[in-house]
Amino acid sequence: MNVYFVTMQRLVANLRRAYQEGRPDKRLRIYTQPKLLICDEVGYLPLDGRRELLPDRVGTLRTRGADHHVQHQLYQLGNTLR
Repeated sequence: MNVYFVTMQRLVANLRRAYQEGRPDKRLRIYTQPKLLICDEVGYLPLDGRRELLPDRVGTLRTRGADHHVQHQLYQLGNTLR
């Protein structure tokens, strides 16, 4: 399976730079081609009003506080996959 991992801060910074350079479609293809996009650290740091960089076609992101139980399950899954 084609998977791409990026932090939210990196994703927003890359999209901001792509918009400034006039090539947002090229950067968006990087994030929309994989079957699975893992966007880590969502909600850890403020986006500083840069939500406009996330296009409507990507969809609405809803974030909640990290659930300890889910974190533990992901940790166990990570150990299993190693």
